[in-house]
Amino acid sequence: MVHVFVPRGSTLRAQAILRSRRIASVFGVCLMGCAPQPAEQAKVTVRDSADIRIVESAAPTASDGTWSVDTTPVVRIGQVYGPPEYQLFKVGPLARLSDGTIVVALASELRFFAADGTWLRTVGREGGGPGEYLEIELVRRLRGDSLVVWDRGLRRVTVLAPDGSFVGDALVSHGQGVLVDVMAALDDGWLVTARRVRTLGQSTSYLRDTLSFVVQSAESDTVSVPLARLGGEEWQVRSRGGAASVMLLPFSRDALAAAGADRIYLAESDRFEIRTYTPEGSLRQILRLPTAPAPITSPLLDSLADYWHMEAEAEAAALGYTLPKRPAEQYREETRNLARVPTLPAFTALIVEDAGNLWVREYDPPWRARTASHWAVFAPDGSLLARVAMPSGLDVRCIQGDVVLGTVTDSLGVEYVGGYRLRN
Repeated sequence: MVHVFVPRGSTLRAQAILRSRRIASVFGVCLMGCAPQPAEQAKVTVRDSADIRIVESAAPTASDGTWSVDTTPVVRIGQVYGPPEYQLFKVGPLARLSDGTIVVALASELRFFAADGTWLRTVGREGGGPGEYLEIELVRRLRGDSLVVWDRGLRRVTVLAPDGSFVGDALVSHGQGVLVDVMAALDDGWLVTARRVRTLGQSTSYLRDTLSFVVQSAESDTVSVPLARLGGEEWQVRSRGGAASVMLLPFSRDALAAAGADRIYLAESDRFEIRTYTPEGSLRQILRLPTAPAPITSPLLDSLADYWHMEAEAEAAALGYTLPKRPAEQYREETRNLARVPTLPAFTALIVEDAGNLWVREYDPPWRARTASHWAVFAPDGSLLARVAMPSGLDVRCIQGDVVLGTVTDSLGVEYVGGYRLRN
């Protein structure tokens, strides 16, 4: 059993980890250089630029690769009626341990289920003490099946043993006007964080967040490695006197991050380009697909307005009240007036599975959430392996081994967690 956690105040330990990573990075680069190059494949072009590999694959088609995901789940967790531990609401991140144990995060607790879906235990509760949570946003399986849990509400990282018992925690600090989020975690427990800066009161009506990504130990901002600065979400700013308000723009693009054992992936969703960094902050590889961003049209904006209207009415009904009646055209006009983003995002999610492959979810408008999503899968060397269609309605949260984990919501709004067999 291995627990990876850097306790508070252990700067010397952190520096030792950084030194060991430099050795591992040199070894990893050698392995990449000695491996068969994707240039041998007809659909992949590789070139070097200032010691950075640029890997460009042909745009994926429905027939790329022979990978598939079964449409019938091998495990299904969730019940409308029955014991409370099987009733799920607002499911967050999911994780799967090496023995098949499934970890389901809700806002303030973690539920552990056996590989067949049998409830094992519930860990945590709402609160601010050790092992308590407010807003769980990330759960990541570490080396040795330990778990790192990021609680955005408490700004705190907690590390748990494989059975869910408490190992340690640490606060992630942030300064005045700067919000720090944990975006990913490496296998050894080091964090990929983003410092998000949003300056209000601008004279312009358009604003885009700036995210500064770093690798850092959990307990210290002083032991950190800078990675990159990327553009985040896009907003409309309205300034009146000394006050300002912001509203997320339709089809806003964003910055995304994911991490594997020895590499970090960062990207802006504006275009299909993903950058690969070492834990020491070196840019080693850029992978690209030659897909042109799709322009945002009036019909797309109208469809988004209708979707937002429908979602607002459903949310109001769930809270027991009714929204004032307004013509659909009024919602559509307001949405068109918000339009500032020229093109749709290229993708919406990055997941690194335990084999080291990077899964990238291609963008779909939100009203198509119940249709089958498509994912492009890239090998660690940046070459495209396959394009995979997921079962209809599956919101993928975790890929581990030969199982894809995600959530499915039925027509009555009941949530389930499903595990689907991956065949490749």
